[in-house]
Amino acid sequence: MVNSRTIAIDGPVASGKSTVGSLVASQLSWQFVDTGLMYRAVAWLLSKKAIKKTNLDKIKTILDKHQIETTCDNEKTTITIDGDIVNDYLSDPSVIKTVSEFSTIPYIRTYLVKKQRNLSEISSTVMAGRDIGTVVLPNASTKIFLQAGIKTRTTRKLSILEQNDEESQKSITNEISHRDKIDSNRKISPLKAASDSFVIHTDNMNLKQVVNTIIDLNSYNK
Repeated sequence: MVNSRTIAIDGPVASGKSTVGSLVASQLSWQFVDTGLMYRAVAWLLSKKAIKKTNLDKIKTILDKHQIETTCDNEKTTITIDGDIVNDYLSDPSVIKTVSEFSTIPYIRTYLVKKQRNLSEISSTVMAGRDIGTVVLPNASTKIFLQAGIKTRTTRKLSILEQNDEESQKSITNEISHRDKIDSNRKISPLKAASDSFVIHTDNMNLKQVVNTIIDLNSYNK
């Protein structure tokens, strides 16, 4: 049975899910589960093994062969593969480029959703992703969908990368648009706000305001 105290935070790429989720979890002293890292870890492993997304048999073999574990505290999510921490590899542009493609594979989604639900049973949980409120934790006590325009998300991404030139801006905007299209149109667990979620438009909000809004909504939902 899923822990009754769960906050599901969904939203498109670069909407701030991970940063916001980590801060909310820290303030509540709950564990934080970043499901995006879990998908990146699988993408990294399969890419490292040169497995194509069309080779389902090989994908199943690799995921059965290797032990992928997720541990969480109230600030971060740590991924290990066969006992080795792999977080440092998961922000590589090559991983980010392939993760949306691998995440469209039903077998991978089923494999990870099971792990995500198991994590939510351990303790009170803030979980961030793209299908948490709709698929992973449909009975979450509080569901949040973070929304922001592509211009805002591009600006935030450029700030993180410490880039501001016109070429980088165009590249990031195209990358975000491409990932939005993949995430919103995939047949399995497409990105969308759950019917009972609170949609927060963050374009004109700072980080503290978003975090406080979510904590207030969670208190209201008790």
